[in-house]
Amino acid sequence: MKTDRGSISPFGIGLASISVATALVVYLSGMMLIAQHRLQGDADLALLQAHQHSVAQLEYAEYSLVQSQLERYFQANNVPGLAFIDLEVDDFESRMRLCSNLSLPFSAMDLPTAISVCAESAVASFDPRDGQRIYS
Repeated sequence: MKTDRGSISPFGIGLASISVATALVVYLSGMMLIAQHRLQGDADLALLQAHQHSVAQLEYAEYSLVQSQLERYFQANNVPGLAFIDLEVDDFESRMRLCSNLSLPFSAMDLPTAISVCAESAVASFDPRDGQRIYS
């Protein structure tokens, strides 16, 4: 073994590569988690506000009122990259699924730079005719 003249540099390069890859995965996971939580918060607040606005005007939820309030909310709060909104409105219940495109900061490295992040939200109100909450 005294005559073995190997180098430790391949081990160091491999360890550095694994460290950079791990740091990149942790960074991207954190970005996606933050974006998903922000989108979920926006979805919950927007649907609650839109449903409440419609119920306050008509005593039940109407699709066109809820949709117009959602559009106003998303325009006023500059929610970035909304790609898909699926809205279902029943008399006393509203459901929404929306997706947003998250742009990653790696366009210079020629990697895919768009990831879709989605959120779902549901709101139910009381039926004023009999005072019972509609359960989903």
